[in-house]
Amino acid sequence: MRKKLYIPIKTRQIVVSYCNTDIVPETNYRVGQQNGHTNEIDWFKDYFDFIEDNGLKTHLAEAYYQSRFLYKIMQGLHLTSFKKTSIIKFQIQQYASIYEALIDYTLEKFHKDEVKEQLKETEFRVINVLSQNSNLTITVDCKEETVYTCKKTTRNVPLKKTRIDKRTELAKNYGIISETIKNEFDGLYDLRNNIHILRAASANYRPKIQEASKAFQLMEPIQSSVKLYVQIKKNIV
Repeated sequence: MRKKLYIPIKTRQIVVSYCNTDIVPETNYRVGQQNGHTNEIDWFKDYFDFIEDNGLKTHLAEAYYQSRFLYKIMQGLHLTSFKKTSIIKFQIQQYASIYEALIDYTLEKFHKDEVKEQLKETEFRVINVLSQNSNLTITVDCKEETVYTCKKTTRNVPLKKTRIDKRTELAKNYGIISETIKNEFDGLYDLRNNIHILRAASANYRPKIQEASKAFQLMEPIQSSVKLYVQIKKNIV
């Protein structure tokens, strides 16, 4: 069995140090400079401090940090377009996942019952109201078709199983995000779906670095909008 080869520890330390330098998207930020931080991840946790669910807050912070870290690796290695494609894909998927979580969290926290009502769908369930061995038929285009008796009812559709554009429409209507943010996020989510191999192959889609950059740039508008909404609902502002 071939012996595993590792990058020398000093080289690894240089790479990690490079990635953590300016990983925080804030000008002149430094760990421990009047912020009480002991690690860069602390900034990312503070960035989502308006999220009351501690588990979700931690996952959001780590997801954002990971996106930035991989971006710095791609930047530092100066990868060719082919080699950086996997990182670009990850960036698009990761940022879309972060924004989806922020929107779903806010909808469920402040509008759970209202959203549940709005997402109800009508369906018809077949029921038997005829005597045994009886049936109804109708002739269509000279062909006899069976007619089934049904009962009209409704079913609850979970928020997470609802199309993203419908969820962002709800978020827009409640004032959580603006029309512009909705449109930009819907577009990002389409890119996220296009990344799946079968779909990408059929459309000959290859993610671009500009698309990953736009995904990152959407962070501040969405975070600010959701944070302000949460603060208003909690009567902090």
